[in-house]
Amino acid sequence: MQIGYAEPLSHAWARMKLILFQPFDLVKWLVIGFTAWLARILDGSSGGGSSRWDLDKRGPAELARDLSREADYFLEQLVWAPFVLAAVVFLVAVIIALLWISSRAKFVFLDNLILNRAQVVEPWGRLKTQGNSLFIWRICFALLCVAVVVVIAGITLGPIALMAFGDAWAGAGVLGGVLFIVLMVILGLVAAYVSMFVENFIVPIMYRFNLSVVDAWRHFMPWLSSYGFAFFIYGLWVALLFVFTGAILLLTCCCCCIAAIPYVGTVLLLPLWVTYRLMSLEFLAQFDPEFDFFAGGSAPQTEPAEA
Repeated sequence: MQIGYAEPLSHAWARMKLILFQPFDLVKWLVIGFTAWLARILDGSSGGGSSRWDLDKRGPAELARDLSREADYFLEQLVWAPFVLAAVVFLVAVIIALLWISSRAKFVFLDNLILNRAQVVEPWGRLKTQGNSLFIWRICFALLCVAVVVVIAGITLGPIALMAFGDAWAGAGVLGGVLFIVLMVILGLVAAYVSMFVENFIVPIMYRFNLSVVDAWRHFMPWLSSYGFAFFIYGLWVALLFVFTGAILLLTCCCCCIAAIPYVGTVLLLPLWVTYRLMSLEFLAQFDPEFDFFAGGSAPQTEPAEA
């Protein structure tokens, strides 16, 4: 089987023009842009000088006084703890709410493109099962990533703390820091590919066959196992396109500040987001006819057919 990458992009671009420009409908454009915006709504004590904990230069009395001062400082800061905790709880609640909205909106956006229409209320209710399944999976995946980061940090950054006890631990600290960076890069790449697979393939498979996230992964894994290298290259292809898109976004924001407004920017750049969403469908269609998301299974014509 010959797998193409430019061809799905070409088909997606042609289908985007069919949806958004043939004919052009401002209301339809704004509604689809709204669903695209919702779907993508979630995709920074000073110190210095010598170490305060230089045990080689302080005796027990000095160390005791320093510990006492640190304890007093900590107790003074506890007065802010309720406010900090409330702010953290509020921020987490907002993030969870946005995650739920974006999970449902991903299916609404996809539904509008596949059916070539602009609706929100009807698909929002009809696709709630898939949206809720995706929402729960995304939370679990985020918690798993956080747990892995904590474990990696606990294992690799421990030696860095030992550097405070003397230069003898400097080598272990440097090694721990390097290992932490390497493992974090690996984790970042794995998490990026998993997120890309979910966005580009799992969500469409869930929509196509009315599956939960876990069942969609089961449906997708045989293809990923058989054509792993093709999907890996697809990830690089998407990254390259995002670099190109990022340059366009930067240029647009520099030339037109209004494009930096979240919803307005999505509407103005809607052809890019629609093309990106459709490209994964065109890519999947190369593997099996069951992944044909469009009636007839034929690619849209880039030029009008002659009568």
